Amino acid sequence: MLFTDRERATIEAAIRDAEAATSGEVVVVDVERSATYGTERALAAALLAAACATALVLIVPHLPAPYYLLAQVPFFGMMWLLVSTSRMQRLLAGRPRMDAAARARAAALFSERGVHMTRERTGVLVMLSETERRVVILADSGINARVAPDAWDKHVDTIVHAIHRGVAGDGVAAVVRDIGTLLAKDFPRRSDDVNELPDRPESAG
Repeated sequence: MLFTDRERATIEAAIRDAEAATSGEVVVVDVERSATYGTERALAAALLAAACATALVLIVPHLPAPYYLLAQVPFFGMMWLLVSTSRMQRLLAGRPRMDAAARARAAALFSERGVHMTRERTGVLVMLSETERRVVILADSGINARVAPDAWDKHVDTIVHAIHRGVAGDGVAAVVRDIGTLLAKDFPRRSDDVNELPDRPESAG
């Protein structure tokens, strides 16, 4: 996955530091992919397999017709493996489809990880999706009532640039601390505050 053990420890420490001054809760999740893109992959594999079978007809034109049909089975298998790489999935899916997939996966994780269940509705999810190369930050209703949605854009850019430099963990840790500072202004830590969500970054398939 995206983070090393050292980076996970660094992010976990940053989350603890950030939550020490705010009632907000920060959850970091990195996922291998946001969608399987099965339809796009199947269509591409089928078209490539058909092209391979056509080439076989031209190269070896004297085989019985059933052989050409049967040849598409292994061709499809090979093409399926080819289009299953992250790079090919990005090429096949395209930017709008990947954007939508990342947003949908983040919304699902927001619910699955209980980010919407904090006492003051002050949960924040930071999701990194590796195949799509997307970062999504989602905040609960308590935060959205006071913080503009585009306030997260610069934090997304910070993480993206850190990933490109090969220091994803450090970038996420820096953003987590910034989020903590931002939340502390409107959502200071209460005397009876408890840690409602895990601090350790999680991974998902």
